[in-house]
Amino acid sequence: GELQSLQEEEMDSKSVGELSCPVCCEIFKDPVLLSCSHSFCQECLQQFWRIRVAIFAHIATYFAIMQ
Repeated sequence: GELQSLQEEEMDSKSVGELSCPVCCEIFKDPVLLSCSHSFCQECLQQFWRIRVAIFAHIATYFAIMQ
């Protein structure tokens, strides 16, 4: 009945939530599982590292100029 439908909807939403990337909030595309058991889309993870490398390069350049 109605209770069963609500339980099925709740389970469906949990399944989608568990299959969603915490960065883009979409269903995983080429998922990557990290050693800490967190999962991300491969592109989201690569984009994170590209941004991080760019920021650290900028900071290193700034401190090199300041010395």
